[in-house]
Amino acid sequence: MSYVVVVEEHCEKTLRKVAKADRTLYKRFDEKINELSDNPYPTDVVVLRHTEEYDLCRTKIGQKWRLIFSVIEHEMVVLILDAVSRESAYEDLDLLAMRLERQLEDLDVGNKI
Repeated sequence: MSYVVVVEEHCEKTLRKVAKADRTLYKRFDEKINELSDNPYPTDVVVLRHTEEYDLCRTKIGQKWRLIFSVIEHEMVVLILDAVSRESAYEDLDLLAMRLERQLEDLDVGNKI
């Protein structure tokens, strides 16, 4: 069974910048996002924070980039939150969790899917 993938607006902007600067890197992001729709927990995924509502996760894109996303298991949704460099990937986990919770409220996941 396939998951619905939603890319947050902030992340879309980052991915557009990556696409303009480096098409190969963008393809790697795109492939990983497509992979997550089939299996949101491949072997390279690390769960950074687990709650009853979601798992906040990260996966590597090459050596320097990380894709931060959330898996909302009961709704079968993967919410892509951010594409960041390795150096800044873990600085704002609390901020990402707050953004995620706001995004969940805005999406009203249960009614849209």
